[in-house]
Amino acid sequence: LCNTDTVDWNDITKNNKSGHYAVEENGKLGQCSQKCADNCESSFCWAPEDNYCQILTYSDCPQKCKDNGRRCYETNGVNECCDNMCFGGCISSSHSCVSCSRFQMPDGSCVEECPMRNSVYDSDTELMVPNQNRLYTMGSNCVKQCPSQYYIEDDSDTKAYCVRSCPAGTEAIGKDGSKICKKCDGACSKVCKFVELRGTLSTAVSFNKVSLANAAGCTAIDKIHIDDSGFSGDDAITKIEEFNTLKDIR
Repeated sequence: LCNTDTVDWNDITKNNKSGHYAVEENGKLGQCSQKCADNCESSFCWAPEDNYCQILTYSDCPQKCKDNGRRCYETNGVNECCDNMCFGGCISSSHSCVSCSRFQMPDGSCVEECPMRNSVYDSDTELMVPNQNRLYTMGSNCVKQCPSQYYIEDDSDTKAYCVRSCPAGTEAIGKDGSKICKKCDGACSKVCKFVELRGTLSTAVSFNKVSLANAAGCTAIDKIHIDDSGFSGDDAITKIEEFNTLKDIR
């Protein structure tokens, strides 16, 4: 790996401290050109070519930026602080972040949190009105709509998140792209699928004393066949209670 000695590693490591990186067993540096191009203002570079100069975003920053853990950018020969929502520095302006420390809006700007409120105050009418700019939080992004394979959690007036599955105690209501995780009214829906038996029982699911225990909590299953062999007396009553949440046989 060439040019390991021409990179200002402290400028890009966490908290800008030495000791957060190590270059070991890197071969003979004499086989590489360790000189930066003459046009590199910082005298640091990633490679000897003209377009590989390292742009410092911390080492040359004013102390006021460093005190707040912020990087900087150069404008008219002066280093100015990047916005505190920037992660990894900024380019050409304080808000043109390389990446976001919190959340990224659809236009690329960085914000502390996504605008998730369902309604906002209209100072002209002095009323609460629908928020036309409402966005959902998905990972580190603010999106206008959750992908079809996601669910909307906590779809209240102030919060809305895109999640891969609904949390415990809730179930998905609605269609793809707008499925909302709502608190279950009693037992949550649980559609169960079991191994099917072919032949005389067609596609019916067969239950016996042992497999019936797997039906606990199911609210919907395909058509079933109960094999009464192995059941007797109170034991049969106890086992059949596994179906007490069943609402639908499809």
